Amino acid sequence: MIGLRRQSSTSKIASLYKYLWSIPLPGNLIGLAAAMSTASLISMIFIGGLIEEPFSVALGVYAPLLINYIVSRFRVGLLNFRRLNQVTTISMAFIALGLLPLLTPFGAILSPMIMGFGMFIRVIVTLTLAERDYPKILPPLISAMSCELLPSIILSQNHVFKLALISSYSMGFISAILLFLILNEIHVREISLIRYSTASLALILDGKKGPLEEIAESFDDESEIEVDLLIFRERGSLKPELAVVIPGFHPGPFRDFGSSGLPYLIADELHKIGVDVIFFKGLSGHSNNIVSMRDCRKIAERIAEVVKNSQKLSFKSRIGLPIILHSGMAKGSLIALGDSKLLLLTLHPGGMEDIPPSILDGIEDESLTVVDCHNSFSNNVEELEGKSILKLREIIEVASNIRQVGGGELNVGYSWIRPPPYPLEDGMGPLGISALTLCSDKRLMAIIAFDGNNALPEVREEVVKRLRGLGFQMVEVLTTDTHIVNGLKLGGRGYHPLGEAIPAKRLAEDAFEAVSNALKRVRPMEVSRVRLRFAGMKVMSERFLSKAEEMTMRGLKLFISFAAAAPTLSAILTLLA
Repeated sequence: MIGLRRQSSTSKIASLYKYLWSIPLPGNLIGLAAAMSTASLISMIFIGGLIEEPFSVALGVYAPLLINYIVSRFRVGLLNFRRLNQVTTISMAFIALGLLPLLTPFGAILSPMIMGFGMFIRVIVTLTLAERDYPKILPPLISAMSCELLPSIILSQNHVFKLALISSYSMGFISAILLFLILNEIHVREISLIRYSTASLALILDGKKGPLEEIAESFDDESEIEVDLLIFRERGSLKPELAVVIPGFHPGPFRDFGSSGLPYLIADELHKIGVDVIFFKGLSGHSNNIVSMRDCRKIAERIAEVVKNSQKLSFKSRIGLPIILHSGMAKGSLIALGDSKLLLLTLHPGGMEDIPPSILDGIEDESLTVVDCHNSFSNNVEELEGKSILKLREIIEVASNIRQVGGGELNVGYSWIRPPPYPLEDGMGPLGISALTLCSDKRLMAIIAFDGNNALPEVREEVVKRLRGLGFQMVEVLTTDTHIVNGLKLGGRGYHPLGEAIPAKRLAEDAFEAVSNALKRVRPMEVSRVRLRFAGMKVMSERFLSKAEEMTMRGLKLFISFAAAAPTLSAILTLLA
């Protein structure tokens, strides 16, 4: 349990996200592509000595723009007009800059190296974005490169200029083709690494879930998924009013694929039967990402069915006094609710990540429901290490041996801000800010749940500070760890933890509003805890993730090798010719 790796397979794969690039400008980029083509044209004309033949060279340089438009009229993988122009812009930039060293004594080495790398990037990116349609993109790609190349090498009298162009175009193209073919032969569970990459890009770039769902259906890794429900109803009523859902699935991997979208599917199902919902994060890791939409619907429908028929369950109106537990940097807030106990765990202000389900190994207290507050993001913490796990485990062991202390009749209020006034790109999910207030023997407790993927430490600090005047004996802040906010923009880590794009003080004001509204709604309630178990759920298991990481890292090494080989071979060919 304690011997966790510093960096899991998922973290290693996710660390490559920052290398995905995009030109952050609106529109189809035709103007930018044309401008960069013009810069490339000017370099070719003056450095290649083609001042007397500008028209033919210009036709060749601008021809790819027309080819881009024609290709975009057909369905070729992920290659739309914008992405084709983006690739053209980058390749033309490498040509324009790559020709400049020919004005120096080292031009025969530097020029083909720069342009060879640019051509390699151009071809490998185009082929990857073409997905399984790569045979369709090869003819227009070769045509575009030939149009650029042929007029210059036919008309120019500059021998080194011609050799630099020929070697860079040929070595860049050949290196990229060879790499693409090799990556097509690297398989994870009978699926090529290229296919996994393009399926993920289809979701990230275009929101297409189909390719990744098609792959996911071939997975044979299954797991038992637990979901805890705290069902509240007004005292004396038989109708359920609120369900607090604490899932054992991980709300990932990204966008709304698999269990990333499951919380919202559950919320929709509960809304249909007139029941409100608040999500807390349970114990889970990336190997608990559910990949089958069929399984997700099964879970959502089963939860709604249990809540709807909750009249058959045993409800209690008792609540215990809050107990705060400490062990080193770890903190736990324990609340007895009816026949169950709710334990909220945090390492705040230290960095924290997913608390693994294995931390409960050997814990026999079935009444204990553990919540991972996931509320203290740090760039220095990618996985929880042994010491952190040990301290959290000590709190769990103490909590499992505590019985209800004091308390009285349960009074509950809840409220939320939905939809939130922030876009997904800033890190806030559709469930917004939820507030649950509990009252025991005139002692107030508040739990604020932000629908985000972790939060900077100052978010919790600002919320606690803002609520200080309302008389709470216990305040805890958590995030749902939603991954629906992940992968919306290219570059960086792929998402914003709360408090990064949205100021912590604004979040604290929203929390204050939600809690204030919840306090106004406090009334006598009773609660029932239900633990649901779903067997045979298809997941991205650790076994699969380890294999995927191994193959991805092998693919990355190959990419680096070929990316280095293309410019090197271009320079060698130029010098030898």
